[in-house]
Amino acid sequence: MSKSQKKNPLNLAHPSSSLPAGQPDFDVVLGLIEAARTRAVTAVNTTLIDLYWNIGEYISGKIAREEWGKGTVAALAGTIQRRYPGVAGYSPQNLWRMRQFFETYSPRTILSPLVRVFDKASNRGILPRHLPCLPIAKQVDEQTSSEHGKEG
Repeated sequence: MSKSQKKNPLNLAHPSSSLPAGQPDFDVVLGLIEAARTRAVTAVNTTLIDLYWNIGEYISGKIAREEWGKGTVAALAGTIQRRYPGVAGYSPQNLWRMRQFFETYSPRTILSPLVRVFDKASNRGILPRHLPCLPIAKQVDEQTSSEHGKEG
């Protein structure tokens, strides 16, 4: 058994095309698996975007009230790393980006709710690739701009 088979014994991440010929019933089951996987990924992405939004909102509020600064955000990042060792995505720089994410999209009443439910394809300019998800708002902005004849 290979290392990849040990990590993923059902090999769901890498569908195989070596199915027995003439098994259309298998396609039904494979479709169910793919649909469930897509829903799971969407649910995780939505939850993570909501988390990053909420963290950004919290940090933004603390900074606006002049209760927090760079040192406090760095201390928060250290506390998160000690509490959740091995969990990536919560460096001081990433926490600042979460704040930027919130501040960039919260005033846009049309985009704000949409940005919180999209998948990985659009917030790359604001949120780092280290965060497990979040690049959608940029795509929404580009699509909105192109639909209205603007370059974005």
